[in-house]
Formats: sequence, C-alpha cells, structure tokens
Amino acid sequence: MDESYTEEARFLLRRCGMSLRLTRGKGSVARMLAVLALAGCDGGGAGPAVLGSQLLAGRDFGNLFYWNHSTLGFTRPTSVPGATTEDLWVWPDGEAEPLVALTEVDWSPPTDWSEVIVGNTLMTGAQGERIYDLDRRAAIDLTRVPPPLTLYLPNLTFAAVRRDGKALVAFRAEDATLAVGQGANVIPIAPFQAHGAGFMGADVVVQGAPVRASNGVLDNVYRVSVATGEISKMEVPPFDDLTSEANRLDVEFYCGAFSTYPCGRFRVVGCGEGDPPCAETGQPPCALLYMRTDTAMAPRRRPYAFDPATGQELALPGFDPDVFVVSPDQHRVAWMTAQDGEVGGVAGTGDSDIHVHDFCTGAESTCTLGRPSMLAWRGDGRLVTATIDDYYLGLFNVDAGSCERFGKDTTLWDVASHQYSPAGDRMVGVSWNRAVDPIAQMLWVSDADGHQPRMLAEGPFQFYGDLPLSPDGRRVFIIRIAGEQLSYGWVSTVDQPAVEQVIASAHWQASRGGDHRALLIDRWNGQDASGSLGLFDLDRGTRQELARAVTDFAIDGSVDGEARVVYSVRGRFASGQDGLWQTTLPPP
Repeated sequence: MDESYTEEARFLLRRCGMSLRLTRGKGSVARMLAVLALAGCDGGGAGPAVLGSQLLAGRDFGNLFYWNHSTLGFTRPTSVPGATTEDLWVWPDGEAEPLVALTEVDWSPPTDWSEVIVGNTLMTGAQGERIYDLDRRAAIDLTRVPPPLTLYLPNLTFAAVRRDGKALVAFRAEDATLAVGQGANVIPIAPFQAHGAGFMGADVVVQGAPVRASNGVLDNVYRVSVATGEISKMEVPPFDDLTSEANRLDVEFYCGAFSTYPCGRFRVVGCGEGDPPCAETGQPPCALLYMRTDTAMAPRRRPYAFDPATGQELALPGFDPDVFVVSPDQHRVAWMTAQDGEVGGVAGTGDSDIHVHDFCTGAESTCTLGRPSMLAWRGDGRLVTATIDDYYLGLFNVDAGSCERFGKDTTLWDVASHQYSPAGDRMVGVSWNRAVDPIAQMLWVSDADGHQPRMLAEGPFQFYGDLPLSPDGRRVFIIRIAGEQLSYGWVSTVDQPAVEQVIASAHWQASRGGDHRALLIDRWNGQDASGSLGLFDLDRGTRQELARAVTDFAIDGSVDGEARVVYSVRGRFASGQDGLWQTTLPPP
C-alpha cells in the first residue's frame, strides 16, 4: 500500500474524529480520500496538521490575549438565547480548566468596548464599570454592587485604576457617590461631590467635599483609605470657586475612564511605591497639582502644587491650565496656558505657553508655540511634544531649552501621528503630503530630538493604534490595504535608502513583530474567516507555516524566542480539530 496515501487518509480522518484501519489496497484508500474531501472533512482546505496540543474544542473562540504572560484570556458568545454579547474566560497557569471572568461583555465590532489591564485588575465596559480581579478570581459591576453595599452608579462620571492595578476609584456626579476599592472589593462613600481624584501611595486623594457643594461646604482635598474607606482632610487651602454647575461639567469633560490618571486637572505626581528617586534628594517626589482662583488674576484660575510632607503650597506660573501631563518618571509636569488676551488649546486663537516644572530641582521652563494641544512626554522625561497650529508638531527640549517646529524645512511638517521607539532613541511618525493628495501619507523616522527626519515609505497605511515598531526600534511594520485585503511588511529605520519588504499578502489583523521574527495570520480567506498562522524570519526572508484555518492567536512572550502560542482553529466544516490549540515557537 502507498504510504503517502495512507498518511493523507489518516490525517483527513483525524479531522473527522475517526480512525483508520485498512487492509485493502491503494484503490480503496484513494476512494476514501475522495469521499472524505467531498464530505468536507478536510477542514475547509485547512491543510497540514496543526502544531502542538488541543486545549479546548469548539468553533466560537475570539479575542485571545495573554494577561501578564501567565493567564490566557478569550471570549465565547454569551449562552443566553438571542444575546449578541460574549463572556470573558480566563485560564491562569496551573488551573485545570478556564473560568468565567465577566458575562455579557462586548469586545467585538461594532460596539467593541475598551479595556485596560493594569497589574491583576481588568477594567472594561461602556464606562469602565466592569471590573475583574484576577487575584481574587472575582468580578464586580460598579453600577450594581450587591448588598450589603448600596452603591448604584448607572452612569459613571469617571473610573480609573492605580498604576499598579492595586486600587480603583469611581465617581458618579448625578447622585454624588464616590467609590474606592481594591479589585473587586469596593467601598461606597456617599454623599461626596468630587471635582478631581488621583492615587497617592495606598490611598485615594479627592478634590471635593463630603456633602454636596450646593449645601455651602467648600471644596478641599481629602485622603480616602482604600482599605477602610476612612476619610481625612488634608491641609490644603479650601477652594471657593468649584461649586458652580460649569465646574461640574468640567469634571465630566476632564475626567474619564480607562486610565491610571482619572482627572487631568487634578493630578498626583509621584507618591507611589517604586517611583524613581530624584538624584538631588535620593527620594521620589510627591505633590498634588490643582488650580483655583487667585485674587490677583480673577476670574482666571492659577495652578498650584502642594507638598503633603511639608504642608507647603507652591504657586505655579500661568493660568487656566488645560490639563497637567506628568512625565513617565514622575519628576516633571507640563501644562499649557494662554497668553494675555488669547485662548489656547484646540479651540485657541493664538500662541500659548507650555510650562514645565521639575519637582526634583524646582526648575521651571517655558516654551511658546502656536495653539499647542495634546502634550506628550518622551519616555525619559526630557522632551515634550505638542500638536501646534492644528497640523504641525512642536518640540520642547526641556534640558536644552529649545522650542521648535518639527520638519520645518522638509515636506514632513504636517504630522498625523508620532511615537518614540521603545528605547527612546528615535521617533517615527506619519505625515500628510497634502501637496500631492489630501489623504496622501508619508512614514518617517528622526532622531530622538525630532531632528534629521527622513521618509521611509509612502502610504496609504492601515495602522491599528500605535505604529508597530520592533522592540529594538530598527523596523517599522507596515500594513497596507491591497484591494479587499491587507498586506504586511516592514521597513528598516536605519538602512539607507529604506526599502520596504512585503512578506505577506491577504493578511488579517492579528500580528506580532519582533526584532528578527514576525508571527501573523496571512493567506486570509474571507469566506471562511480564517487563514494560516505563519512564522516569518525577517533576516532570512523565510516563512514557516504553523497551522491553517486559524482565526486568532495570543503569545505570552517575545516572538524572537521560544514563546508559548495559543491559537483558535475553525475549519470550513465542523471537525474535531476546531478549538484552542497551544504550541511553542521553535528556537530562532
């Protein structure tokens, strides 16, 4: 009997959940192959056997991800008849089987809830109200906390998780209800009218009053214990100008969900465990930022910094700051303020000052640019970027004291988006080439200070969120619309001239790029809504196929190493191979 025929038959039979026992000749095997193919037991052209081991059977897995490299997460449709939502499942390492984390979530288009994972806390929902605590294996809906608690927040004004994921705060202005907690353990504090909130050490600090401001109680700053809910007033001068309806609307505009910083106009600098110390003092800074009316510049409000350790308040330059933006190392803060007679920000009419205060040295610096907005820090806290005059990118090098416009003497000045490499040693971005076409795009790279920009490739591009950079920043991965499908490739940020390398056509959205390899779904079949899972060696230009009929995947480490990969398989026709599979990437 021809061995190749026999192995092909065994493979197709495995897809159909059957076994092979043959004693007759080659003709019977060939006839069986034809019957199996006509019956659809070939998995919709799924091809060679999948690699690894099957974890779960089924055809309805989606939204695969790894949580902290040790917990697999995925969704399955909600079992309630007629429901269009999904249930979130988590499968921590060492557990015998997965467990339901959240029911009736909506992580798929067209609604597609946002989600943020910080430490072992997951926040999702339409307003950040759905919380899952991985440590306690417990879930909570902030809009409906069960007895004995009486918290009911159907429309949250803001909700946020601390930077380490070990605390949360939520507020609803409509009935002045504040909530603090650790993961799924939440304590309601009502009535409490909040105009800002942040995290300080193990506690929450709130700018507001423990009764409604309409009752004549002036706002102050209160420290709330996350563990017990105990409230203590801090020695900050009271605020007599935050009781109007306009200011309550400001809270709704400048505070939000899905963030480690809930309110832009009330910020905590440092004060957290593990924050980098100042070289000058050996201690990390700790300060509160807020604003209130100063009699010398009324009705405008002045920014202030308060030192909880000394009880001292420091007046900062400018007035009516839009938001405070703290550097990643928690040492510096930047904010914008309009010049006299002008209105800054997005709806501005003239120049604005960008101020920076260094809490380690006490130094202050200023940069004046045309209508700056959307401030962002470089990772080392030494350079601030801003969108200026609607189209340009402004660069404020704090240490050098320089203040300039990006790409001033090039065609790249009209910046649509930008970001820094993981190491912070270069900047990449996309600019519009409106001289050629209103939507023409150019991908560029510059040095870390925004100097010497040069074009890498011309668009159009299809990016999802941040520009996909390799960990070493030496490659930008490019996704393009190619007819009704997507192509996937890369371009070097260091080689000159830059040459785009297209490595896959018919790509789907799932991909992970490394320094030397890329893992992605390509050869996408729109009819089957699946494709091949391919591992690409970017240096050698080779491709290794890991599986077919793949709809999604998750990876728990670097694609350049022997990382664990879980992927979902769904053939054109149902078979025993449909489900979640796990494999380990081969060594490079």
